[in-house]
Amino acid sequence: MRQLAVVVSLLAACHKPGPPPPVVAESPRAAPAAAPVDERAVILAEIERGDFAAAEGRLTALIQQQPSVDLHALRATVRERLGRDDDALDDLTRALTLGADRIDLRRRRVPMLEKRAMWAELALDLDCIVAEDPAAGLRLKRAQAKARIGDHAGAVRDYDALIEKEPENDALRLDRARSILEVGDWERSIADVTHVLLKQPTAAMYGHRGHVYWRVRLEEKAVADFRKGLELDAGEPRCLVGMAEIVLKREPARCVEFATRAIAADGGAANSWFLRGMARLLLGEREKAAGDFAKAAEIDPSLKERGAQLMTVPRDQLLQEAAGG
Repeated sequence: MRQLAVVVSLLAACHKPGPPPPVVAESPRAAPAAAPVDERAVILAEIERGDFAAAEGRLTALIQQQPSVDLHALRATVRERLGRDDDALDDLTRALTLGADRIDLRRRRVPMLEKRAMWAELALDLDCIVAEDPAAGLRLKRAQAKARIGDHAGAVRDYDALIEKEPENDALRLDRARSILEVGDWERSIADVTHVLLKQPTAAMYGHRGHVYWRVRLEEKAVADFRKGLELDAGEPRCLVGMAEIVLKREPARCVEFATRAIAADGGAANSWFLRGMARLLLGEREKAAGDFAKAAEIDPSLKERGAQLMTVPRDQLLQEAAGG
């Protein structure tokens, strides 16, 4: 019996469960990669909900990484919405350095350049635009821009094309007359003004033609037109200013009279004040001349330096120069 008990005891010992096997920790699984953020979609969403400041920040970061035409163009839109028009124009300009063929961006710049009187850049943009779209309105803008930068020959070419389609457009003829005069063809300039004058025999039109005659020193014809204009309207500023210019050196007192009447008719014309100031210098009325020059410069700051220079010239010298023509 004792032996049986030992055997049972040994068997039990053999079947006794041993220590649990060591637990092997599983290596942590890598988190799934986040989907890449579509920055452009985020920007467009920000723009859609009106968060322009955030959109600009994102666009600036993208542009710093890799500038592109479209990114600059989009940031220009955002900056316009933020009221930062100068920065918007800068973006469009940078975009065009990367993609000069983008006519849509040049069109966007047109009103910005007009507002800032950036005529040279405007003329260049319009050259590109008109090459693809020679619409009358665009040609007119280009003609006006070219005239402002002194490219009167280019302006005349545009006016010629416009007038060919609208031969009775008086405003176009008068604009062309100014540019034609600048390129030296005064007879053709007179022809344009006369064409309009025959349809509109007004005091202003006589004054307009009189100034062309005076510009080319056809004094008798100029005086005749100015007098005709004043017969029709004694207060016509163009005719009064024209007469003031003609008599300035010979009869400064009469110049003061004509200029004073011109100022009464149109006090916002800088040349009327300036002419009267010059006449008063010749008459020795320096204080009054200084006041007239100051008023002229207030209206047109470009006249300030010229007025100041005249105030330094002795009266005798001014009279001598006036007598010499």
